[in-house]
Parts: sequence; structure tokens; C-alpha cells
Amino acid sequence: EFLGIAEETGLIVQMGEFVIRRALSEMAAWKGDFRISINLSPSQIRSVDLLPTIAEAIAETGIDPHRIEFEITE
Repeated sequence: EFLGIAEETGLIVQMGEFVIRRALSEMAAWKGDFRISINLSPSQIRSVDLLPTIAEAIAETGIDPHRIEFEITE
């Protein structure tokens, strides 16, 4: 129900931006060479802010982009 409401109200995009920034920030503090996978909703994919958000989060954290995977939810 929660995600459905977030999608309907458009809040999913802002929530997704927060998750991307927070996930990469947390990952930057962990030791090891592993990958992280972040789920994106179709609404996020259509957002013009998605790529700038990802680029800024990568630049801020210094994480190698090859360590990040994005999956589109149904």
C-alpha cells in the first residue's frame, strides 16, 4: 500500500532521490569491494532529475560507478 500511495502522489521520486543519496553515502563508509543494487520505479525512470541525482551522489561519495546496479521495479 505504501509504495502505491507514494506512486500516486508523486512522492516516489523524492523518496527515491533520498534513497540513492543515502545508499551511496552508507556504501562509501563500508570496507570492501562489493556492489549495491538500488530499485527504481518507472516514475523515477521518467524523472528528469534521476541522472543528475545519481551523478551528484557518485561525485559526493567517490564510489566507482561500476559498483552500482539499478533495477526497475514493476
